[in-house]
Amino acid sequence: MKEILGVAAVAFEIASIAIYYRSIFHRETKPHLYTHLVWAIVAFVVFAGQFVSGAGPGSWAIGISAFFLLGTVTLSVKFGTTDITRSDTFALCAALFTIVPWILTNNPLWSVVLATLIDAWAILPTFRKTWNDPYSESLSSWVIAEGKLACAFAALSTYSLTTWFYPVEAFSMNAALITLMFIRRRKRI
Repeated sequence: MKEILGVAAVAFEIASIAIYYRSIFHRETKPHLYTHLVWAIVAFVVFAGQFVSGAGPGSWAIGISAFFLLGTVTLSVKFGTTDITRSDTFALCAALFTIVPWILTNNPLWSVVLATLIDAWAILPTFRKTWNDPYSESLSSWVIAEGKLACAFAALSTYSLTTWFYPVEAFSMNAALITLMFIRRRKRI
C-alpha cells in the first residue's frame, strides 16, 4: 500500500509540474527565482534526510520534486520574477547552510528541521508576488501539489520528525498560498 501511495505522490508531482511548466511557457505564471532555488536546495536536503531515515516511498515525490525545481529555477531566469530582497538572499544563504548540522552531528534531523523552516521562509516572496498579482501563479498546479504532499505523507514507511515535518509544513504553506489566491482573485473580479 505504501508503494502505491508513493507512486500516486509521484504522479501528482508530475501532473502538477506539467501544469506549472505549461503555465510558465504560456506566460501565465511568473515563478520567483529565489523561491524556487531555495526550494530546490531544501528539497534535496529533505529528500536525503528522509531517505536515510527510512521514509521509503514517502520520500520519492520529494526527490523528484527537487529535480523539477531545478528546472523551474532555469525557467525563472527567462520567464519569472527576480525582485530579490535582502530576506530572499538570507533565505538562500540559510538554505546552503542546512547541510552543516548533518555533517557536524552525523544525524539529518536538524538539517531537515532547518531546511523545513527555511522552506516556509522561502515562500514569502511568492506570497508577496501573489498578493500583488493573484493570477501570477497556477492555482490548479498548487492544488494538485497538495495531493502529492498528502500521498507522500501517507506513504512514509516511518514517522519521525525527520520524515514527516517537511510534508506537513509544505502542505500547510501551500494551503495558505491557495487560500491567498482565492481571496485575492475574488477581490479582483
